[in-house]
Amino acid sequence: MSWHAVLHAIGFFTAFLSVIPACFVFARRFAGRKQWRWTAYCAVSGVVAPALIVVGSNNLEIAGVLFFVAGVVVCAWLVAMSRSLLAAQPQSAARDRSPSSDL
Repeated sequence: MSWHAVLHAIGFFTAFLSVIPACFVFARRFAGRKQWRWTAYCAVSGVVAPALIVVGSNNLEIAGVLFFVAGVVVCAWLVAMSRSLLAAQPQSAARDRSPSSDL
């Protein structure tokens, strides 16, 4: 592998390995709030995404497809969590942080 490929792999696994524990942290947060759908979504995302990477690493013929699907799972989870956190903010706090308020 070239050094570019090695850096890409290190960046991918660092980012990916950071998201997996975050899934379970948020699953616990939502479980404490008795939001069972969010709890299940976080837990399933935290299990499915690394499972796809492991299966793809062991089956090089479809690795690209499985890595892509794992990326979709992780990105969808990140978008869902971002929207959830933004929706949970009080309206005044969200307005105070908007870029247009700096003008």
